[in-house]
Amino acid sequence: MALSLGFYLGLTGYLLVPAIGPRYAMAGEFHVPLEGIWLTARAAAAWNAIESVKRDCFPSLHTALTSISLIYLFRLAWRRLFAICLPLIVLLWMSTIYLRYHYFVDVLGGFALAGICCTLAPAIIRWYYADARSPGEAAPARADRRR
Repeated sequence: MALSLGFYLGLTGYLLVPAIGPRYAMAGEFHVPLEGIWLTARAAAAWNAIESVKRDCFPSLHTALTSISLIYLFRLAWRRLFAICLPLIVLLWMSTIYLRYHYFVDVLGGFALAGICCTLAPAIIRWYYADARSPGEAAPARADRRR
């Protein structure tokens, strides 16, 4: 539910704030090209070829969706997987700015969106299941969270 909300609210953000990422809007300001070993140029060319919408900057869904994933890894007590994913996801957040896909404010917006989604999702699920029960029926038993 939280990830679905992230996608829908993120798309709404793209429509309400049609920002263009720094790699397009500020291309003349960057004097150091992004160069890599063997994959960078091919990957950038492939991405540029399939990207048709350039106004998809705020909020950063890279940040929002990975933050939601981290929050649920922590909530569900999957500590080892959380510990493995945390440094990789932090590097992803930093790379979105370094690779000029997002501004810093987009990343902050992604964190805010993740917080909103992780707050709303349990409330929506409780509301849905409360509405689905008949008037005297007990709430369903909670599943074991450590499966």
